[in-house]
Amino acid sequence: MEEAILDEAGSTTPRWRLGFPVALWLGLVPLLTASWSGALAQTACEQPLGTLTGSVSQSGSWSGDCVSWQRTPFGDHYAKRYAFTLGGSADVTIDLRSSQDPYLFLLRGDGSQLAENDDINGSNRNSRIAASLAAGDYVIEATTYLSGATGSFTLDIGVSGLAAPEP
Repeated sequence: MEEAILDEAGSTTPRWRLGFPVALWLGLVPLLTASWSGALAQTACEQPLGTLTGSVSQSGSWSGDCVSWQRTPFGDHYAKRYAFTLGGSADVTIDLRSSQDPYLFLLRGDGSQLAENDDINGSNRNSRIAASLAAGDYVIEATTYLSGATGSFTLDIGVSGLAAPEP
């Protein structure tokens, strides 16, 4: 579903119901910038995890069917996305492990980027994001550093210190 939004400059920007900023690029010049709003539906590329209260582990694989929304301007990077909700503030650790060189993004529910990670450290090419998050909606994008990389991965999400939701 598409709708038009009037921006600060007085022009309209198309919006689609999904939740993330996207740009159509020709070389280094953006031709179209659109933003997506709403929730992820379960598809081959998106997996809603619901409200997290503890640890979750997901296995997945990258293929040409699912393109990264965060890395695509830099080549054809494949991805899977996982949406989750926190009912209260919590410390969250997200680990992405693969024989490929994984790349990890954490986005707010509105699609704005909160964090990204390529390598845990110089000797560990897996990805990790650790953050203290407020109650709300979030999306993880699990992708790769190299364009066109395929293969399997494991995504582990740890939630600790979950505060009780505000009444």
